Amino acid sequence: MEINVSANNQSSPQAKIALFRSFFRGREEVYPKRFENKKTGKSGYVFACGNEWVRGICEKPKIKCSDCKHRRLLPITDDVVHWHLSGQDNCGKDFVMGIYPMLLDETCFFLAADFDKASWTEDATAFLKTCHQMGLPAALERSRSGKGAHVWLFFSKAITAGLARKLVQALQLGMCRKVWNWFSKLLLRHSLLTISEYYQQQQLLEKLSLLHG
Repeated sequence: MEINVSANNQSSPQAKIALFRSFFRGREEVYPKRFENKKTGKSGYVFACGNEWVRGICEKPKIKCSDCKHRRLLPITDDVVHWHLSGQDNCGKDFVMGIYPMLLDETCFFLAADFDKASWTEDATAFLKTCHQMGLPAALERSRSGKGAHVWLFFSKAITAGLARKLVQALQLGMCRKVWNWFSKLLLRHSLLTISEYYQQQQLLEKLSLLHG
C-alpha cells in the first residue's frame, strides 16, 4: 500500500497523529477505551462515553452501559489519538484507545492476526515471513502481556471483510511450515460472508492447496 503521509522523530505531534490515522482507519464516530480495575485486576475495553461517571446521569454499575439511555458515544479526534500516543488524557490519567476496524458497510482498511498460543513466536515469525514472500508489507508487534504477538496488514483502499478473510486463509496455506493453529483469533472474526463470497473463498483455497501441496 502507499501512504502519502510521512513523519519521523523530529516531526510535529500533528504530523505523527496524521500518520497514525492514515494507517489505523476504522469507525470514526465511536471508539473503545481501555479500563483496568486496580482492586480486582480486571481489564478490558468499553465504549468511550461522554456521560461516564457523570453524577445524576451515569448509573454504573447498577445499569450496564449497553442498557443506558443516556449513553453519549464519543468520536475519534486528533486529541484522542494524541492521548493514546502519549499514554495520558487531558486530565493526566492513563489512556489507551481501541478501534473498531470493520466499517458499517462491512469493509476494512486493515486487519491483525493475533498469536497467543504456546508456539506464538514461531507461528508469528512464519506468518510474517510468508507475508514478505508474497510481497505483502506487514508489521509485527509484541502484545501488551508480552506473551503473544500481533501481525498487522494495511490496505490503501477499503476491502470487504470477506476478502480480508480470504487473504488470511491464503497466507495460512502459503506458510512455509505446516501450522494449522497459527492464530487464535482474527480481529475481524465477526465479519459476514455472502454465499458467493463463500464459494469464491473455497475455490481460492483449492487452487492454493494445489500450488503449495
